[in-house]
Amino acid sequence: MNPSTSRHPQHYSQDDEISLIDLAKILIKRWKAMVAVFFVVVFGGLAYTLLTERSYEYVSIYQIAEEAPGRALETPNSVLAKANNLYVGSETRKLRESAGLKGLPFQVAVANPDDTLLISLGSTASEANNELVTRLHEALLTRMAEEQASRFESHQAALEQ
Repeated sequence: MNPSTSRHPQHYSQDDEISLIDLAKILIKRWKAMVAVFFVVVFGGLAYTLLTERSYEYVSIYQIAEEAPGRALETPNSVLAKANNLYVGSETRKLRESAGLKGLPFQVAVANPDDTLLISLGSTASEANNELVTRLHEALLTRMAEEQASRFESHQAALEQ
């Protein structure tokens, strides 16, 4: 007798097979574990859904002034750069100081959709911060509108001369 065969029995392919009856026996034996896992997953998902604070996406859109149909008085990239570099920082600081906050609980993304004369302001925040988002978006839109109005007036005055 060979010592290696007596210590380690060989596995044959028929030993690796499991019948449907054996599988059913295992499932019946472990039904409590399956039900427990099911309820843990369902109640965990339900608790996450109910306890997580809902967030909303706020979007404001501004149309850039046109000197002719389809031709902007100022390029969208210029308005976008001003908004990102000049307006967002100062208006955020004003809002923080007036609300007495150290930082805003949301961010503002300023973007220019491709091939348009639009500037979009986007923020994702909870419903509790609705007023802050509204105030910041309105302040940014007002700043952009004032800048565009002054550019329009100077352009109009140049044309009248």
